[in-house]
Amino acid sequence: MTLRAAADGSTLRAEFDATSWAAWTLALFTVAAHGLMFAGGSLGPWLLPAAGAGAALLRRPQPPTIGLLASGICLAAAAMIAYGAVATTDRIWDGFTTWTANARRLALDGTLRHPWFVDRDVYVSARGYPLLQPALLAQTMQWLGERGGRLLFVGIWAAMVAGLARGLQQSGLAPRLRDGAVVGLALVPAFVEGGEGGADSGYADLLVAAVLLQAAVAVAGNRALAAAL
Repeated sequence: MTLRAAADGSTLRAEFDATSWAAWTLALFTVAAHGLMFAGGSLGPWLLPAAGAGAALLRRPQPPTIGLLASGICLAAAAMIAYGAVATTDRIWDGFTTWTANARRLALDGTLRHPWFVDRDVYVSARGYPLLQPALLAQTMQWLGERGGRLLFVGIWAAMVAGLARGLQQSGLAPRLRDGAVVGLALVPAFVEGGEGGADSGYADLLVAAVLLQAAVAVAGNRALAAAL
């Protein structure tokens, strides 16, 4: 029993170490933000930094290793997305009518008490949309303003790309193949072209893709904790 407990402890420690800082940050923020919203509390601008700090206690931020050429391509793609995100506000329907509209109201006082959320006489085109992305965007808007806050999308995109790089690195895949896969993900046209559902569009497609990729990498690596997060 002692040996089994030790083995279980080492396995759990390995799970903690293998789970990325970004995944821990998102998980902690999700639990705290939804708990506060459910209890009628306020999502102050401190919440996302606090989640990041808490995640750093569990897993120190550690960028994956990729080649110089792959790094340059990823940086160029990130710059394209950053420019598209801050050059204008949302340009496509769901972005400005729902996702960012929810974030704007949440950024006012961090609560769901605004008539936009509670008054059925206020027209909302998609009242049932989830609030995780708007809550994240409201946080960065409170720190950087409406346009600067949209750099959140660059962070989500970077977490997605780094998640694949880290997973392939842990799997022992040859560096050339790993770099090719990472560049392929970084240049997926749907995200970098700036159209409907693009990384800078304000849609939630990017966040969903990032979370699903983290889950897929965790399942492939047989890491139950990371998959659950």
